[in-house]
Amino acid sequence: MLRLLIEFRDNTNLRIALDDLYSQFKEAPVLGSLIQPEKSLSSESLFEIKWKDIEPLLSRALAEEETETTEVRVIAKGIAKAASILFNQYHFLPTNVPYLSQGKQSPILSSFCKNSFYDARHDLANVFLERMHDLLRDNGVAQVVMPQNWLYLKRYQNHRIGLLRKWKWNLTARLGEGGFDSASAAGAFVALYTFTNNESSGSNIIKFIDCSTISGAEYKARGLKNLEIKKIEQKTQFSNPGAAVTFENQGDIPLLSKYCSALSGISTGELNRFTKKHWEVFRFGGEWELSQTSSIQTCHFTGLTNAVLWQKGAGELYDLVQSVKHLNHAAQNWQRGKPNWGKPGISISKMRELKASIYSERIYDENCCAIIPADPSIMPALWEFCRSPEYNHEVRKINQSILVQTKYMIMNRPGFRRHLQTLY
Repeated sequence: MLRLLIEFRDNTNLRIALDDLYSQFKEAPVLGSLIQPEKSLSSESLFEIKWKDIEPLLSRALAEEETETTEVRVIAKGIAKAASILFNQYHFLPTNVPYLSQGKQSPILSSFCKNSFYDARHDLANVFLERMHDLLRDNGVAQVVMPQNWLYLKRYQNHRIGLLRKWKWNLTARLGEGGFDSASAAGAFVALYTFTNNESSGSNIIKFIDCSTISGAEYKARGLKNLEIKKIEQKTQFSNPGAAVTFENQGDIPLLSKYCSALSGISTGELNRFTKKHWEVFRFGGEWELSQTSSIQTCHFTGLTNAVLWQKGAGELYDLVQSVKHLNHAAQNWQRGKPNWGKPGISISKMRELKASIYSERIYDENCCAIIPADPSIMPALWEFCRSPEYNHEVRKINQSILVQTKYMIMNRPGFRRHLQTLY
């Protein structure tokens, strides 16, 4: 590579482009089709550089690499073919992209995703979705199977808004859990998406099919053929909180957050040390305090099995918090939910079916959240709504994660007002 740079030292544009392309293709075993040869040749200062001029030079540079790495040698031999594929644009890209969260990516991959696809960096699947946009011709179509959590999670908000602006969304088919026959894909909540590479007009309609409640990949496939297709205007997604993508026309129905607030509960960071079952504790009010946790069924009083070593907030747990305050430690959340203590409300378990019970007004842990009405007089209506199947259904319209983050517990637009009207 050094010899080539010296050889073309008088051609600045060629030398810069060659150096950038070499850096990308050198990491081909990691980056694969994320490599963007067009980016190295597209800036204004490099407009005269053509791929046909630089391709043989890049092949030479990789072939002369002083390494025994098999992958590099393969790339050197097939460089022209690989680069021509990545340099072209296509009419149709159907694929099941790879899934890998940012925390599990190698340093090279993570750095590349952050620098090249910042808004999509949180998962490799979304990075590939952005890359597919570059690989499509105008009015080309992408059809992809990938996770569905980016449709509503806050960290994908800018990525979501960008795709709503630059693509027409044709179809979203929510497959949910069990969308694949393979056991290795267990736990993946996925959807099938179809996009057109064209900016959405104000009248574009998204078609939506929901197969998430059907069990088994074979039966989900039948559902794609036979279930009702719902339709909603693409532009309405921008008015949702965080531009979360939902598939029902919500109109002017207010969010539950208009009437209530919600906070998660405490985390001690060392469960076995600071938590016991209440029957294991001899006396309360000094060292130990009763605490509420999640429940396995909806009923008035449940989840009341735990006790926490509280020591009036000035004992061993406090000492642990002080010792790790310079770290990102779970114990930093030891007082989370405190503003809700002593207030009437509803406790909601955060896993799967979101079971409800009456909040005990005590300390509660991170496995549940407390929904507190701004006006305590609406507690009867709030309880009737939260204990009904309707509540879980409304929350799951916007968040299908196994573990639902607390803020989504009150982001739904419910039929809560119907329950409220029974009071008056």
